[in-house]
Amino acid sequence: MKLKRLIRGIYALFSLVLVSTILANAWVINSTREQVYHAVEELPKTDVVLVLGTSKRTVKGDTNPFFENRMAAAITLFEKGKVNRFVVSGHNPSRYYNEPRDMREVLVEAGVPEETIFQDTSGSRTYESMLNLSENYPGQSVTIITQEFHGYRALFLADHLGVEAVAYAANNTTVSRSFDILVREYFARIKAVAEVVLGPETVAIAQ
Repeated sequence: MKLKRLIRGIYALFSLVLVSTILANAWVINSTREQVYHAVEELPKTDVVLVLGTSKRTVKGDTNPFFENRMAAAITLFEKGKVNRFVVSGHNPSRYYNEPRDMREVLVEAGVPEETIFQDTSGSRTYESMLNLSENYPGQSVTIITQEFHGYRALFLADHLGVEAVAYAANNTTVSRSFDILVREYFARIKAVAEVVLGPETVAIAQ
């Protein structure tokens, strides 16, 4: 009898997680789909271009294609005259690992004027990057650069923080390289919904 109740409880919990994941993903994607752009020509020019950080290298020490593609997208927007100001936001726990610094170096090397690049060194999570943007650039329009799958969540958070934003989708990478990241993103969208509905403080306490 106890075993049956345990099995039913596990099944109910699994069903709850599955339904929550499906609903959260549907909300995040469907509410932001129209804000994602793939063609530079169709992308509106905004006050700020925010590049979301990721590691420059993979855990094996190889070049990270997600980083490379985001930087290529940022340089493309610069070359096409779509940029007034860059904000590079990411994790920087030590002098040896600093995502904003790495992004800034690539942009400067590509010819972007240093005075137009601002580093957000406290954007260790997507929510924090969006919150910092809303506080530091109130009332300004924003283009977010990241991969499409991540752009939905970034836009969802931006919308609920009062940021007028669109996203320019950087090229993705192969399925074999990105499958585990895509799986994590599905669950990250649940957290994003919880942060919007319950507030980030409540979510942090629950963790």
